[in-house]
Amino acid sequence: MSDRLHKRRLVVRMGLLGLALAGGLVPVSTSAQENELDLGPPARPVVILLADQPVVTVDLSGDYGPVRITGTLEATPKAAVDLGSREATWNEVRALARVTQPSEGFPAGSFRVALVTDDVPATQTAGTGYVTGLLNTEAQGAWRALRLPEGTITLRGKPYGTLSIPTSRINQLRLEPVRGDVQTMPAGSIRVELFPGNVVSVPLSEVQYLQRNLRKGTISVILADDQTFSGKLLELPKVSIQFVGEMPLAPVPLERIVVFERRTPSNRRL
Repeated sequence: MSDRLHKRRLVVRMGLLGLALAGGLVPVSTSAQENELDLGPPARPVVILLADQPVVTVDLSGDYGPVRITGTLEATPKAAVDLGSREATWNEVRALARVTQPSEGFPAGSFRVALVTDDVPATQTAGTGYVTGLLNTEAQGAWRALRLPEGTITLRGKPYGTLSIPTSRINQLRLEPVRGDVQTMPAGSIRVELFPGNVVSVPLSEVQYLQRNLRKGTISVILADDQTFSGKLLELPKVSIQFVGEMPLAPVPLERIVVFERRTPSNRRL
């Protein structure tokens, strides 16, 4: 009897448990919630401008009409771009455009040039992001080059393979930013000397925006709480930005990055 009674009680308990689950009286297992927590922070979009071998789009004059190509910039003339008051290396150039409608200070045939080290106008940063501000600034920029250095630039891409372009044929050139999603930032800190005797270590995990000046060896960093640090770059972590997604991009070493911005998911469009 005792075995039969035990079995009957067990059946009754299982039935009550089933009714309770159906009626929502007993909490469902939290394993699904725990799995969600284990997924880590949500992925956030980032925008990157590279210091070496960036992807660029070039508009040029062909013998039979206009040509536009996009590819990795593999080689440039040895001579720098003469901007009058200073020279700019080719890896500093963010965009340039030949002047067709002359204006004060910009004769026809000269070039308007924008640099990756240019300050972002305040009107561009509000609600759009710093990198977006850089990209949305007048594409031609405010610097002037009366002519480009003689020589060729070499691009590699599909479907053309490798192509060498004389600088005399270039009408426009612009950097194409690297865009992707990043879930976690690598460990490490950026050491910045604000002024002699004052050095700060900025955790890379808190960086929302950074902009480097390779020629001067300086850096500007903005954190998630809007704290801003600008100064001499003493140390950059030897790490790479890792992308996530169905077809993630190859990791990008931090040392190759001149401009970086991490956005919130709600500001995905850049």
